[in-house]
Amino acid sequence: MSDSPARAPDVARLLDAAPVALGSLDGDGRLRTANAALAALLGRPVAELLGRRVAELAPPLGEPGSWTSALASALRGRPSTVRVALGNHRAAEVRLAPAAGDQIALAALDLAERQRAERSLARRAADLEEVEALTHLGSWYRDEAGGQLVWSAEMSRLYGLSDGTRPTMAILLERLPAEDARRLFDAHRELVAHGTPFRFAHRVVRPDGSVRHARSHGEPVVDANGRLLAVRGTTLDVTELVELQDALHATTAELAEARLRDPLTGLANRRLLSEALERSLARLTRREGAVAIVFVDLDAFKAVNDALGHARADGVLAEIAQRIGGAVRPADLVARVGGDEFVVLLDDLERPTTPLDVARRIQRALSAPVVAVGHDLRLTAGCGVAVTRRPATRPDELLRRADTALYQAKQTGPGGLELFDDTLESQLHERHELAKRLAGALERGELLLHYQPEIDLRTGTVVAIEALVRWRPDEEPPLTADGFVDLADDIGCLADIDAWVLREAFARAAAWCRTGQGTPTLRVNVSGRLLGTPDGASLVAAELDAAGLDPASVCLEVDGHTAPRAGPAVLAALGRLRALGVGIALSRFDTAPATLDFLRASSVSQLVLDPRTVLGLGGDPFDEAVVAGSLTSARALGIDVTAVGVERPAQLDALRRLGCHRVQGHLLAPPAPAPWIDDLLAGRAAVTVPP
Repeated sequence: MSDSPARAPDVARLLDAAPVALGSLDGDGRLRTANAALAALLGRPVAELLGRRVAELAPPLGEPGSWTSALASALRGRPSTVRVALGNHRAAEVRLAPAAGDQIALAALDLAERQRAERSLARRAADLEEVEALTHLGSWYRDEAGGQLVWSAEMSRLYGLSDGTRPTMAILLERLPAEDARRLFDAHRELVAHGTPFRFAHRVVRPDGSVRHARSHGEPVVDANGRLLAVRGTTLDVTELVELQDALHATTAELAEARLRDPLTGLANRRLLSEALERSLARLTRREGAVAIVFVDLDAFKAVNDALGHARADGVLAEIAQRIGGAVRPADLVARVGGDEFVVLLDDLERPTTPLDVARRIQRALSAPVVAVGHDLRLTAGCGVAVTRRPATRPDELLRRADTALYQAKQTGPGGLELFDDTLESQLHERHELAKRLAGALERGELLLHYQPEIDLRTGTVVAIEALVRWRPDEEPPLTADGFVDLADDIGCLADIDAWVLREAFARAAAWCRTGQGTPTLRVNVSGRLLGTPDGASLVAAELDAAGLDPASVCLEVDGHTAPRAGPAVLAALGRLRALGVGIALSRFDTAPATLDFLRASSVSQLVLDPRTVLGLGGDPFDEAVVAGSLTSARALGIDVTAVGVERPAQLDALRRLGCHRVQGHLLAPPAPAPWIDDLLAGRAAVTVPP
């Protein structure tokens, strides 16, 4: 049987093995499925049958429109029959029955074979039982003069009677359900009275209680004068056909359900979520209430994927899906809408705080360790919540609000939770407007570079200069990178900004070298977005070559919070650049496991302490202990350490005491345009280091 590739293989094999010619049609009469028996009957391979109109493959005998009327009848829920020509003077009877959706089940019988079988039965009575057993076709004959009923052994088998049971009309009727018995009795009476043949489907209840499905046909036997002599007929056991049809219906229903489910977790997919959300919002027009969306996004799940591989990470996602399902109310719908993104639809809210309560339960459920490859994974998730009582709210609008709240929750750190309100709406609008302006900032020349020196406290000399990108939109005060880099990443222009920064900074450093103003190391921030591209390392090398700059005079600074989770492509790019002689600095250094793993795998030559930790020096013993531990680790690895964000003398004193000699910050020199650095290197300006 050829059908959708998602069909269950056991059903397909069962249908292909069926001796009866079976298939299914769409509403236009085109073959959707066909088993081997049907292909043999029509004399064509299955592949040539699918999509063809059955009326073209087997033209009807008799009225030309018989196929049209039979299809229409089946689509209205009534079985129908068409006799068709097969070629070579052969004919077949095709029976149509309604199936799921707009499908029509088809079974075809070769009339020539049946006629030959009947003639063979007449010629060779000894073969009767064998033939009938093979075809499941029983025969019966009732003499109207004497009222004697004779039936074949196949009829006894169908009705579950012993061989010695004498057949009577009463036995036949009592084996049928009451409704079917009345129909058979009325049809037989009409046949006797008016000679009207009958053909109908019915059930047979055997003595053991089992039910068989059958199709019976009866017709009159008359003499030359038209006088009724007898009634004869056949009963075909179509139980297997009905069961196959039921299986086909069930499979169709399963396929329809599968189209609405996420294959990994079994949760609803986007399509089912969209349909359910539309219904929930529509109900608000008929009654008061509220509909809520809880948008759930796992924090840093990419690192889990990278560490475990997709197969094991999928197992973790399946566990997460079960936990989310267990944390919501029974009537709530949970959908998986992305790799590590889930949405919960809440209807019939008992109280205004219900969505937040559900979100917190989800976060608590996800906080328990997940065991994977013998290790405990501790996961967190950000949640964004949006609620509406207005029936005019569009489904996509409610989802967008929840997504906006989720974005805000993610900004607060792992495990954040936010409820959408007017403030978020205003922030979203401002962010949207800012994004539109940022998209054209490069073309309008709105980006510029400031430079900040790094000082060696032991000598007071400038040992490095960091290039810091600024954006001045529409002549407004410049924004620092913290104000627009994440937005640039979201709208897809961060790699272009990185490339511009490299080009401008390399050109400026090359100019310093040419004028003999000294050659401190140039430190440039570069994102994992650029390094993760296939030609990221090649682009850096090309810009160095174009500027004529010695790679050893450059140090690329990568973010210690994002780079360790950026994947193997970034590691490979850093390895290629390190081989050229370029220094690699890891900023916002901490001792998180992911950071230490990255440090072990990469060729980092310098660590830049997290400014938030440096901020507490000179007053917070914990921050001082963290910095001391970082310095000890770096010394053991032979890596230089720079402290940035030094703004108070107490911080400087603590750094001296801890033995961190490379510092940078407003206390020494704030970021400044390139001409001030020109003066600094030329000796026309100076940096004063507090004692």
